[in-house]
Amino acid sequence: MGIAFKKFKLRQVSEKISADDFTETAIPETWIAEEFLDIPAVILRPTIDKLVVRYNLQDIKNKAGAKGAILEKLNSLSSSSKHPEYKAIPQDKKGFYNNFELTPPDANSSVLIQLNPVKKSNHFMRLTFNPTKLTKQGVAFLISEIEKFSDGHIKYDSLAKTKNTIADIHIAVDILGIALDDMEVRYYKDSKSKLFTSDTGRKQSQYLNFTKDTKSIAYVYDKRRELIDNQQKPKYKNALHVRVERRIETDTHDMETLVTLYAKGYFSTK
Repeated sequence: MGIAFKKFKLRQVSEKISADDFTETAIPETWIAEEFLDIPAVILRPTIDKLVVRYNLQDIKNKAGAKGAILEKLNSLSSSSKHPEYKAIPQDKKGFYNNFELTPPDANSSVLIQLNPVKKSNHFMRLTFNPTKLTKQGVAFLISEIEKFSDGHIKYDSLAKTKNTIADIHIAVDILGIALDDMEVRYYKDSKSKLFTSDTGRKQSQYLNFTKDTKSIAYVYDKRRELIDNQQKPKYKNALHVRVERRIETDTHDMETLVTLYAKGYFSTK
């Protein structure tokens, strides 16, 4: 069965600038959460934009032996011409001593694997990746590689069930067809916010619930402008594209719970 698309005629610029500057784009129906034809605008289903998984080998008896074996295996894989998917990268002086990238076949995104934290209070291993960019196939590849790059010490099923492995999660919702400058953005309760504007005074990004100690920040920004500034092609045929992102630091969730939420359709996999 093929993917069903729905066509929309959406604004490319704010209505304040031009009343009739539209583009036509097709969006997979499974991505759509809500549509407002009178505006016109589309809200897409939530995606996970970033996921940080930490693991301290807490369910392994011989931790010291396992740590040495995992580092040796990753060094071996990253130096082998038979495994171009693995790559050693320079030390992160503020984070981890040993850093590697794992890039699934045909993927445009990588998994950052980090071992041996500079701060000894941190977990031994950290995995950082964008599940949406990695795609379902890339995530499946990562899962299949965990036992290999850990030299058999880490089983995915065990890792998924281990409590408190998710350290950071960014949940994103895209709004198409409305300029951020035309939105009134409020947090659900009184809190400080921080606003950034362009040289012309137009709103580009806004942090909500902004404090130094907060573990959860809501962030609204012009995603199309971010892509252009990073020399990437805008999505959705250059339609206005605003992203609402909730960045959550946590120490109470495990991967198995997240997989269950995906299976129930809470997040779009794109």
